[in-house]
Amino acid sequence: MLFRSLSAAKSAFDSGERNAEALRTLVRKTIASEPLVSLQYVSCADYNTLEELETLTGKTLLSMAAYLGKTRLIDNFVT
Repeated sequence: MLFRSLSAAKSAFDSGERNAEALRTLVRKTIASEPLVSLQYVSCADYNTLEELETLTGKTLLSMAAYLGKTRLIDNFVT
């Protein structure tokens, strides 16, 4: 599920989406479709400073953490 949600965001990015909130929302909506997964956070941040972004303009880290039961899962991708 984490991979699927990040893949959806990456596809949107590859199609030209640069609005960070739109990408975070896409991840949230994808995760919300799976009732067994509880999202902890989703971040779209500058790769070097880890500051949250409004617009993707350079190298960016999209990351997330979620719980499946008591297990915490994390995943990310770099643009």
